[in-house]
Amino acid sequence: MKKSMKIILIAAACAVLVAGVVSAGYFGYVATHMINAPDLASDEVRYIAHRGLSSEFYENTEAAFRAAAQSDFFFGIETDIYRTADGKYVCAHDNAAFEDASLEISSLTLDECLSLPLAYSEDYGMSGSDERLCTFETYLSVCRDGGKTAVIEFKPDFSEQTIREILAIAANYLDKDKIIVISFSSSNIENLASIDDGTAYMYLGTSRASAEFFARRNCPVGINADKATRMFVRRMHALGVTVNVWNVVDKAQAEELVGFGVDFVTTDFDFSKM
Repeated sequence: MKKSMKIILIAAACAVLVAGVVSAGYFGYVATHMINAPDLASDEVRYIAHRGLSSEFYENTEAAFRAAAQSDFFFGIETDIYRTADGKYVCAHDNAAFEDASLEISSLTLDECLSLPLAYSEDYGMSGSDERLCTFETYLSVCRDGGKTAVIEFKPDFSEQTIREILAIAANYLDKDKIIVISFSSSNIENLASIDDGTAYMYLGTSRASAEFFARRNCPVGINADKATRMFVRRMHALGVTVNVWNVVDKAQAEELVGFGVDFVTTDFDFSKM
């Protein structure tokens, strides 16, 4: 056997060995770190209003939430929350949500946050000059009064104590079966699993691989609609978890994803009007 061929065979054997070790470590970790999140299965596809009805009203505002709450189309209303400097919570997609981009929610009191005009919204060309932040409590009351599930995204990494505080506030307005927490942060998911108080939660994957890692640990997952495939949805269901897709931009795309078997569709649009 030529020396070059021996080198190739040795390299291939080493690659197989390394892959085996990595695979064993991956599945070993999964097996010993199961999450077992509350089940979100249903016979129906559930539509979630992304930041409220944000295609028609400025995102994450009371007006956007109320419009979504008035529509029978939506099962739930999604928002993102941030903590103010004085320990209150407001709904906003970004920490720097204001017309003055140098200001951040986490550095301001609640009263200061509520007094400031919001940034221009690029998505739908909406001015924020006359818009103001919505408090977390107002959002929760809109969900309660409209009979909607609150789908609360934790954008920052929150401590376990802070998460307990947020869940306690939500529980003042809604029953646990009307609350779902979602997050891209593995730290937030681990804290929710540790708290284990019956509140439903979902990991948002940046890729199919990251979503599958949490699905294997028995945690519902979400993924950007452009990464969702029929095979991926089937794989997640085979692992026993539900699948949410977001950034669904039109009715045709929604129908295709429903055909894939997704469980939740998160969108800026009320397709019942189309």
